[in-house]
Amino acid sequence: MAIVACLYGVIAHRSIWYPINLLAAAAVPSLAEADLAQLTAFNGTGFIVALISHGVLSILIGLLFAVLLPMLPSRRAAFWGSFISPVLWSALIWATLRLINPALNARID
Repeated sequence: MAIVACLYGVIAHRSIWYPINLLAAAAVPSLAEADLAQLTAFNGTGFIVALISHGVLSILIGLLFAVLLPMLPSRRAAFWGSFISPVLWSALIWATLRLINPALNARID
């Protein structure tokens, strides 16, 4: 997901730092109120916060799936793991993003 987000930043905004700063905006108030020029520029604090956020969220999502997948029907484990789980996770993010990170929610196309 990080590679896809960075590719989007490069293609849509000509900056790899745009998605990184948006992720960090959940915890860094100055980035939450930043304009496009500030979001496309490197921000050291934003990079560290985004790196930690991405790492922690990746571990937690992996643990969640490791706990949930054995409880689901084993005949369709590949279906649950490759299609249903990402759809459910995307739906959860869509429903809660405006509360978690309003800056990111406002800038999603």
